[in-house]
Amino acid sequence: MLPSNRAWSVLAVVLGLAGPVIAQNTFTVTGPSFTSSLSGGPPTSPLPSASFDVSSNPSNQLFEAAAPSSGPDAFVTIAASADGCTPGATSVSSSTPVTLFACVNTTNFVRGYYASLIGITAFGSASIPPIRVPVQVTVVPTGEIKTTPASPINLSSTSLTQAITVQFVSTNGASGGSGQSACSDSAMGNGSGSESACIASISAYPASPPEGPWMLLSNNCSGVVLVGSTTCTIHVTADPTQLKSNATVGTTFVSDIIIESTHGDRADVVVNFLYSQAAGPALTITSGATFSGTASQAFQATLTASGGTPPYTWTATGLPSTLTLNQSTGVISGTPAEGSYPVMVSVQDSLGATAGPQKITISIQASQTTVTQMFPHITDGFDGSIWQSDFLLFNNNSAAVTVHLIFHLDNGVKGLSIIQPNGSNSSVAGISGIVIQPFGSAFYRTSGLATTNPVVVGWVEIDSTLPIQGQVVFRRNTAPTSSLGNYYEVSVPLVAPATTFTFPFDSTIYTPASAPILTALAIANPSDVQATVNCTAYNTSGSTLGATVQIASLAASGHTQEVLQLTGPIDSQIQQGRGLITCTSSAPMGILGLRAFGDHALSELPIIYGN
Repeated sequence: MLPSNRAWSVLAVVLGLAGPVIAQNTFTVTGPSFTSSLSGGPPTSPLPSASFDVSSNPSNQLFEAAAPSSGPDAFVTIAASADGCTPGATSVSSSTPVTLFACVNTTNFVRGYYASLIGITAFGSASIPPIRVPVQVTVVPTGEIKTTPASPINLSSTSLTQAITVQFVSTNGASGGSGQSACSDSAMGNGSGSESACIASISAYPASPPEGPWMLLSNNCSGVVLVGSTTCTIHVTADPTQLKSNATVGTTFVSDIIIESTHGDRADVVVNFLYSQAAGPALTITSGATFSGTASQAFQATLTASGGTPPYTWTATGLPSTLTLNQSTGVISGTPAEGSYPVMVSVQDSLGATAGPQKITISIQASQTTVTQMFPHITDGFDGSIWQSDFLLFNNNSAAVTVHLIFHLDNGVKGLSIIQPNGSNSSVAGISGIVIQPFGSAFYRTSGLATTNPVVVGWVEIDSTLPIQGQVVFRRNTAPTSSLGNYYEVSVPLVAPATTFTFPFDSTIYTPASAPILTALAIANPSDVQATVNCTAYNTSGSTLGATVQIASLAASGHTQEVLQLTGPIDSQIQQGRGLITCTSSAPMGILGLRAFGDHALSELPIIYGN
C-alpha cells in the first residue's frame, strides 16, 4: 500500500489508444483515453479500467491478450468485462472482433509516470509478430521527475536517435538549492518533502525480442542529483539490424525506458519505432537479365543491387538442382546441364525493403569436346603384382608443341605418383607446360610402388597445340618380393576418340600350358555426357553369336576396364572361340585392347576405329 503521509492529489490512468494500432496488417486495436481521480490512497476493487476493441483480418483470428506477469511493468491486468477488473489473471484468450478491458492496479505506485505493454498474440501462426499496446499511468505528487519530450517519443528508420532530457519539478515553489554531482543522503532530503531527486537507475524494459534488442541507451543520468534547474540527458537509438529476422517494413515496435530515483519516483518513456525504409535511392536489382555458361563446367554468376540499406538478402525460384544461390552474396554457382533456365530473383535489404521478383535467364550451352588424343588406360601400384606405366611423347612436327597431360583417375584418387627428374616421387593431377621441340620427345614413368594399394587406374587426356604421337607401356612385375622378378609389358599407342571400333577376340585354351587366352578392354569416355557402348560378336564364319549387348555405360569423363570372358552378358557368346567384336558408342570413346596369356603374358590387340 502507499504510505499514508503522502499528499496524493490526482491519479491519471491513460490507455494509449488514441488511434488505431496495426501490426503486420493483422490486428487493429482502438479505444478511448480515460482519467481516474484518486485522493488519499489507492482505489479498492474494482480497479480503474478502460475498454479497447480488437479486430483482425481474417475476422475470426484467435488471439491472446496478455500483460506482464512480473517485473516493474506488472501493474496491468486484462479482463473480458468491466466488473472483472480485480487483481488476478494477466491474460484473456478470445477471437476477434471483441471488446476487452485494461485494468490498472495502483497498489505499489509511488509517484511519477509509468508505462506498461499489453501483448496481443495470434494463435496458430508463429509468423505473425505480436502487437504491443502501451498503457500509461501518471501519479502526480508534490514533486516528481519528468522527461522532455513527454512520453511517448517516436523513432523511425530515417530518424534513429533522439535525446531525452530528465529534470526534477517541484510543485510547492521551493528552489531546492544547488545541484549535486553524485547521490548521497546529505545531498538531498528524505521523504515527500524533498526538493531534489537522485537518479538511481535507467533501463529499457522488457529486454527480450522484439522490444529490447533494438533499443540502445547512452546513459548519462544514472547517479546524478537533479535539483533546481539542473537536468541530464539520455540518448535513445534504434538499431534496425536487430529486427531483421522479426520484422517487415511498416511494422511499429514499442518499448519503454524506466527512469527511477532513490525516492521511488518513476518516469517512463514509451518509445515507438517505425521500421521503414531509410531515405535514399530505392532498392533496385542492377545485374543483367541473361547469364551464360557451358554444360558440365563450373558456372558462376553474381546478382547485384543498389539503393536501400545493405546488407542484402537474395532469393530465387526456378534454379535447376545443379545450381545454388548464396543468399548473402548473390552468387549463383554449380555445374549445370545444357538448357535454358528462366529464374525469378528478388532482393531484400536490412530494413525489409524489397525489389523484384525480376526474371533472369541462365543459358547453358552444350560443351564442345576438346579431347582429341588420349591414353585410354593407365595403371600404377600393387595388387599382388607391381604395375607401372611409361609415357613416351614425341613431336614429328616442324614446330615446337606445348603439351598438357591431365590424369582422370578412378575411385576418387587425387593424383598419380610420377618419378621426377631428381628421382623423387610426387603425386600429381597432371603435368602441364611440356614443351617438345621439333622431332623431340618427352618421357615420364609412374613410381610403381608396392605401397600403393589398391592399384591406381584411369586414363590420360592429351591437350597439345599440335597433334603429336605417343605410346604408353604397361609393365607388370609378378614377383615383387624378388630382386629380379618376372616382368611382362605391352606398348599401346596414343589414340583419338571414336564412336565405332572393331577388334578380334580369342577365348581358346593354349593346350601345352593349359592356360586360357583372355581379351581385355579399357574404355574411357572423354565427353561431357553419359555414354553407352553396345557390341555384337561374330565367329570366324561371320555369323553373329547372339544379340547386340551393352558392355559399358560411362558417365562424363568415366573409365572402365574389363575382361570380356569374365563380363556378362557377352561372356556367354564368346566362350571357347575366336572371332570379331564390333561396337558402337553413343559418344566418342577411347579404347585400348589387350590379349593376355593366362595370368602373365600381355600383347596389344589391334583396334580398327570408325567415325
